[in-house]
Amino acid sequence: MNFSRFGRVALAALAAFSFTGAASAQVTEIRIDWATYNPVSIVIKQQGLLEKEFEKDGIKVRWVQSAGSNKALDRSRPERSPPSRSCSQA
Repeated sequence: MNFSRFGRVALAALAAFSFTGAASAQVTEIRIDWATYNPVSIVIKQQGLLEKEFEKDGIKVRWVQSAGSNKALDRSRPERSPPSRSCSQA
């Protein structure tokens, strides 16, 4: 396994959440998509790296197993709502 790639992915995930600044105090849970075909996500999940990092701020990490890229986006939203239709009916 290429751990330099692992490091870049882990840092990118942590950096994405650090941009919220003061608003991060309001976050109580984050949802992270993982997949059996992605060894980096499996290692991060198994070692509890994100849980250790966000525990300091009282933020819970919820792992959501990927069912494909389109499904992962739907399940990561706080509220599940039906997809909107972009076609107008005449």
